[in-house]
Amino acid sequence: MGPVSAFVVARNGSKRLPGKVMADVNGLPVLEHIYNRLIASPFIDEVVFVTSTLKSDDVIEKLTLKLNSKCFRGDPDDVLDR
Repeated sequence: MGPVSAFVVARNGSKRLPGKVMADVNGLPVLEHIYNRLIASPFIDEVVFVTSTLKSDDVIEKLTLKLNSKCFRGDPDDVLDR
């Protein structure tokens, strides 16, 4: 079997709870906890964060750089196209 990628679709501009994906939980952003859980799996080779091109999602891309992960950014109104 080839490499396995896990895709995490996230955006920072929630209307009900803005910034929830970057909310601090025990000293780390929620997305970093998700990343740590996924990368610990022996079945997952890489984690790719998928977010929009909106300025509010720049913090997600910045986190992916810190984690040496990948980030794909696309149309904020078309999740399927991303």
